[in-house]
Amino acid sequence: MAKEIDVFTLCMTHAHVDRWLRTQIAKALENCSLTMMEWLLLSSVQKNKDEGLTVSQMAKLLGVTLPQVTALTQQLLKKELLKQVVESQDRRSRRLYVSPAGEKLCNEAQQQIEEAMQSAHKVPLLDSYRQIMSALVEA
Repeated sequence: MAKEIDVFTLCMTHAHVDRWLRTQIAKALENCSLTMMEWLLLSSVQKNKDEGLTVSQMAKLLGVTLPQVTALTQQLLKKELLKQVVESQDRRSRRLYVSPAGEKLCNEAQQQIEEAMQSAHKVPLLDSYRQIMSALVEA
């Protein structure tokens, strides 16, 4: 029988790992002059580069409001990292695509994050988290 998981320990460890991960990614993104949300939006659009994404799709995907996505989109459009195309069927709808500069920056950001994550195996906190998650899977 699997070891019983203390819910408090699980939640606290998860909170610490989440904070650690966000900090590592934010540090890596500083080199690219991107915030975490800008990177998430840009990466999401990049992963859907053939069909693009609407602002509504982005809001749903990121779990944020339309005004938040609109503000992020405007920032990335100003930086010329995104392109916006008005839909021919519905002129109110706009589809987002990554610009060549956005594609390049997104790839650079991904590389920075991967380099930052290579040291993750040395973090004791992550070992505790892995043990807890393994015990949950076994339960």
